Amino acid sequence: MAQVEAVLITGRTVKQGVGLAQGKRSDLYRQETGCVELSAAAMAELGAAPGDVVTVSTEYGTAAFACRPADLPNSIVFIPYGPPANELTGHVAGRSGMPAFKGIGCTVRRDDSGCV
Repeated sequence: MAQVEAVLITGRTVKQGVGLAQGKRSDLYRQETGCVELSAAAMAELGAAPGDVVTVSTEYGTAAFACRPADLPNSIVFIPYGPPANELTGHVAGRSGMPAFKGIGCTVRRDDSGCV
């Protein structure tokens, strides 16, 4: 099975923010936080097309996402903040008092189950 080793970055998107204003149960919020952005080269390496389901795994957990292409370096994966991203980030806070939301090693695999 093809896989890509990368660095996970989480952050806000405009759609995620609008969805959050509509409520965490809104379709927009769930759709946006259920996506992962990958470079076109990483998607090709996985044999994934936009909308295909991939699993992202870190040392903290695994979650499924619909993938979409983005203008990113091949070694970077981006996921909007939300419950699925929280499965992948640690809960241990360092000296700053905040858990790590960026710079987390991850593995991305194509998920042929079709379930997000």
